[in-house]
Amino acid sequence: MQYEYSPETSFSEPRWEDRLKRGIWPRSNIFWLGLVFLALSTLRPWEKLVPELGEMRFEYVFSLFTIAAVAFSCKWEWRGGNIGIAVVLFVASLMVSIFTAYKPDLCSTDVNVIISAMISFFVIVFIVRTRYQLYFFLLAYIAIMYVYVAKSEGEYFVHGAAQFRMGVKRLQGIELTFGNPNAMGAAILCSLPIACFCYSLRSEISGTWPRRYQRLLPWMLRSYFVLAVLGIFLTRSRGAAVGLVAFALMLALQSGGWVTKFRRISIALVLLLVTFFVLPSDMQGRFRTMWD
Repeated sequence: MQYEYSPETSFSEPRWEDRLKRGIWPRSNIFWLGLVFLALSTLRPWEKLVPELGEMRFEYVFSLFTIAAVAFSCKWEWRGGNIGIAVVLFVASLMVSIFTAYKPDLCSTDVNVIISAMISFFVIVFIVRTRYQLYFFLLAYIAIMYVYVAKSEGEYFVHGAAQFRMGVKRLQGIELTFGNPNAMGAAILCSLPIACFCYSLRSEISGTWPRRYQRLLPWMLRSYFVLAVLGIFLTRSRGAAVGLVAFALMLALQSGGWVTKFRRISIALVLLLVTFFVLPSDMQGRFRTMWD
């Protein structure tokens, strides 16, 4: 059975891009190539899991292949808007700062990270053609982060894989580039708004899905929230912890009247205090250094 969305639900006219296989899977090959690129950029298996790929320079080869495929397969229609212009200007200012630095050779890693992030942004801009593809892309990112966080926490609890910094044991990622505790805590924190967005639109996203997958989606997102909050605490990242508190307060203030908002904030503060006092002593000491 073929599923099609009306023009009101898509960003562009081509109907073939709106057809879904079994009501779930987009049929655009270039779209799936972009998802693979996103997964590899996040998990980076060549750094720890499969180091042989690093010796083959797999990251650069696949990046060039993805860029070429997007360039020849997608319509050259600017979709970045003001955000895209801001990204270009921001990256340009960073590159000027790096190459005019006192010691530019110390910034080589930063150059690679910045260019990779910009490439990822424009790959997303050109491969996402419909509203459903955008929803599916964001949901796929949460699924990738789910694997990333679950694998990291599994290594932490089962094999004791962690970094000992600032006198405490801290959760680390399964790769090296963004695997330090502070960067991992920031990555998890930045994924929470996307997970909340997907959860708020779960009925619309899964409208054409089989019934069992519709029931599974909310549970997947809820379990990710649990993994994400646990991961932030295990990284012992004070910045990520402050960001989590700020995010919770933003959710409490999102909608409703002042009475409702006050009640939500009160509940959030009570949960915060209870959570702090049930944390292990080393974790409490780490977070207490923010004010003591």
